[in-house]
Amino acid sequence: MDDDPELAQARVFLAELEHHARMLSVRRGSAPPEARQPIDNELADVRRHIDRLYGRFADLRPASP
Repeated sequence: MDDDPELAQARVFLAELEHHARMLSVRRGSAPPEARQPIDNELADVRRHIDRLYGRFADLRPASP
C-alpha cells in the first residue's frame, strides 16, 4: 500500500492514540472512584483526536461489518 506521507503519519498517530486509550481504560478500571474524573477527561480528549483523524482521513476508519 503506497500511502501519502500525511496518511502514513496519521496511521502511526492513530495506533498510538488507540494504545493510549486502551491504557487509560485499564487504569480507569483500577482507579478509585475519586480518581476517575481526570482519567475520563483524558480519555474523552483522546477519543476526540481519534474522531478528528477519522474525519480528516476516511481511509483510517475501520470497515463496517
